[in-house]
Amino acid sequence: MLKRFIFFFLVAAPSFLSAQNGFVGGTLTDSLNRPVASATVTLQNSKDSSLVGFTLSQVNGSFLLKNVPAGSYRILITHLAFHSMSRRFTLTPEKPNHQFDTLRLFDKAQVLPEFEIAEDAPPVTLKGDTLEFNGSSFKTTSNAVVEDLLKKLPGVEIQSDGSIKVNGQTVNKVLVDGKEFFGDDPNIATQNLPADAIDKVQVFDKKSDNEKLTGMDDGNTDMAINLKLKKDKKKGAFGNIQGGYGYENKYKGKVNINRFENGRQFAILANANNINERPFSFRDIMSFMGGMGMSTGGGDMQVTLTDDGSSGLSSLLSGQKKGLNDNWSAGTHFSDDWGKKNQAELTGSYFYNRLHPVINQVSDRQYFLPDSSFFTSTTSKSEGYTDNHRLNLQLRYKIDSLSLLRIAPAFNLQNGRTSSYDVFRTLTGSGLYSNSGIRGVRSGNDGYTFTNEALYQKSFAKRGRSFSLSLNSNYKDGDNFQYNDYQTTFYDSAGATTDNLPVKQKVAQAAIQHDETARSSWTEPLGKKSLLEISAKGSWSMSENKRETFDFNSASDDYDLLHDVYSGHYRMDFRYGQGGIRYKRAGEKLSFTLGSSLQQSQLSGGVPGNATDFGSKFTHVLPYAQIMYAFSKFRDIRISGTSNVIAPSMGSIMPVIDNSNPLYIRTGNPALSPEQSYSASLDFKLMNPFENKHFFLFASVTRTENAIANSETIDAYGVTTSMPVNGAPSYRGNLFSGIEFPVKKLKSNISLEPEVSYNRYVSYINGSENFANSVTYRPSLRWRVNIKDKVDISATARYSVTDAAYSLRSSANNRYTNQSYGIELEWELPKNFELESNFSYQINESNAGSGIRTEFPLWRSSLAWQFTEFKRAQLKLSVYDMLNRNTGITRNNTGSYVEDLQYNTLQRYFLLTLNWKLNKAGKGRERGGVEIRIGGDD
Repeated sequence: MLKRFIFFFLVAAPSFLSAQNGFVGGTLTDSLNRPVASATVTLQNSKDSSLVGFTLSQVNGSFLLKNVPAGSYRILITHLAFHSMSRRFTLTPEKPNHQFDTLRLFDKAQVLPEFEIAEDAPPVTLKGDTLEFNGSSFKTTSNAVVEDLLKKLPGVEIQSDGSIKVNGQTVNKVLVDGKEFFGDDPNIATQNLPADAIDKVQVFDKKSDNEKLTGMDDGNTDMAINLKLKKDKKKGAFGNIQGGYGYENKYKGKVNINRFENGRQFAILANANNINERPFSFRDIMSFMGGMGMSTGGGDMQVTLTDDGSSGLSSLLSGQKKGLNDNWSAGTHFSDDWGKKNQAELTGSYFYNRLHPVINQVSDRQYFLPDSSFFTSTTSKSEGYTDNHRLNLQLRYKIDSLSLLRIAPAFNLQNGRTSSYDVFRTLTGSGLYSNSGIRGVRSGNDGYTFTNEALYQKSFAKRGRSFSLSLNSNYKDGDNFQYNDYQTTFYDSAGATTDNLPVKQKVAQAAIQHDETARSSWTEPLGKKSLLEISAKGSWSMSENKRETFDFNSASDDYDLLHDVYSGHYRMDFRYGQGGIRYKRAGEKLSFTLGSSLQQSQLSGGVPGNATDFGSKFTHVLPYAQIMYAFSKFRDIRISGTSNVIAPSMGSIMPVIDNSNPLYIRTGNPALSPEQSYSASLDFKLMNPFENKHFFLFASVTRTENAIANSETIDAYGVTTSMPVNGAPSYRGNLFSGIEFPVKKLKSNISLEPEVSYNRYVSYINGSENFANSVTYRPSLRWRVNIKDKVDISATARYSVTDAAYSLRSSANNRYTNQSYGIELEWELPKNFELESNFSYQINESNAGSGIRTEFPLWRSSLAWQFTEFKRAQLKLSVYDMLNRNTGITRNNTGSYVEDLQYNTLQRYFLLTLNWKLNKAGKGRERGGVEIRIGGDD
């Protein structure tokens, strides 16, 4: 059934995108009757100037807009070199088509004859490979931020974690007037800059500096958005100050001040709230969590289902739905150009985050053994904080017209403290106790990370010849401590107590990681359409970890009894040399790159100061291929294949027993070998931006050899001992597709996005091999409508079903589903009032473990009133979870257990917020009015 659906979807989608009703056509010429190509032809509704469609004129000057229903319209024609013009006309059922006579455009240097002046710029324009949206053509509410504007743009979707997707591809960079804003975090710009400051939103593929120079695809191209500020915002200051307080001491405060002048940028941000609003992105949290943990890791598969269908990690960290979180953040950003010809560009930012979570949760797990199963239940409470300071700098210096130097250092300082208290128990399949106990943990971490990227590039007079040299450094230094205080009682098969195990200990760990990587490349043209690249790369990585475990000494009332079994000092080195060659040919329609690298690597480790305990050498061939075929400007397909070598982590290698969790004992494995992965992907895009129709298909598959997996031994008392091993190959696959099209009579858009993912991992349980296979089907449907620029409605429906199967024990196979339905409303009311409402309904269900099923609605609404001259002030009353039904639940599925996790989450509150706009930018008006424009965009 699924294959038939996918086949029908792929076959029907292209024909659907080209469906027609009526059409509007014509031919454009200049004053000498020569055809005008690449002019933007925009079709608008005469009544409210809403966008109906747009296209570009062809080489012969002709244009054609298809699928136009009956109605009264205005056509707007713009071009960079010519004055704009517009015409009005009407289509009826009796006369559904309209063919203009030849329309003559006049050069901007010429005096205009009498014709209708265009009052505004086109909503959408295509400039080369850049898709450009006119910000003023997409209405947002007052005090909206850029993220709210992006939600209105065709083909753009904001995910639940704040990430941005354009035509199914994730946006990794957001620039402001072509420059980075607070480093490489896209969310800071979109969630803080006001929407009414944006003139244009430009979407494009941002190539790396090396690819720009060499023309050779290096795999570092990012989907990017550039926010082009309005002219009056480029000189002066603007922003807003916001403060709110509500029921049960809920609060929210925000300050955003921006100053731009002659290419110089300066910004200050501050944010504080206890309503689980994220002032930072997922990558921020990962940056101050990464690299300093005590976990030994492993290769086990985990599939997570949350109350909104997103991943558990994303829900916890980005959406912050888990627990109650106090968030504080502040930062500053600057950018300036120096030199007579702006040869040097210096950009920098400082950003501070603090996250203070309070989490109460209940975990119920069912473990599956080859011939039996058992259950664990854990009730836990935890509280802590994490601080992160991040400093970024970047200097780009144009030595001359052919040479560039870029230096980008970054510094992170992190520290955190956490305390938790757990009550746990383990039951056999027959319901008898195996163990029970309590556990108290106090832990903390302090560390810093320094990175630096240096790049030198030089091109030569011969087109295509170039040289580049890059040096990347990474240094991490961190200290962790953990106090464990737990009491565990064990029981025999009859349920009688056999042993009591009290543990009171301190674990201190110091970790250092140092990486250095150098790469050089030379490109040489082979004719007009071909390039050859020869590259060399070398890398050295050192990790050192010292772990000391001390038992509590009642005589000295201190932790001073060193426990050798749980202590150790270890160092790991991984180094490799790589040489590669690539050939690229770029044609008008067909382009391809073929190449391969030979990598020789060495992995060694042991106790510092002693002879090397182990050392292994490896040789890998790393092929690379990419083929792209452009059927037209808006339809192309790209197929690529890559390979990679992944070294084991220090936590996986270090042979020291970690007993921090008395029921889950871990140790490393010095005999591990590196993983090698082979990936292939297919990316097909069919776009019709002129009629707001899009179709895309993305498929990928990855095979990992020597995959690092967990080997677990579970004893009769329910205690698990885990060690990573190299196991059978693992597989990961994904098929994601989407189609978006307008329903013009309803002024609405519909998008359908089906997704299928597959995972296959191996684990070892009590010596038996267990293959875990997981297949997830995740279709979604979204409908958006705008009514006379006064009402915006968006409705969504998402369904997710996951089937998990295990080779070791088929009785553990299970299915779980998630359904999510929602509707959002934005309504501009009379008397300067605005109403926003968001209602969603969640259904979660599983046939495994406790067979949990939850259903709950979540309703959020707000009413805002704007007052004072120019509507600078806004008073807003917000209600979150109006029905007081919000629920926190997660389903985790691994190769050895199924877990139902229930946790506290934010519930109903009221918040009254006052927002004040700051505007001392330029000489423009505050808001409103009609801008008279003649000609195209500047």
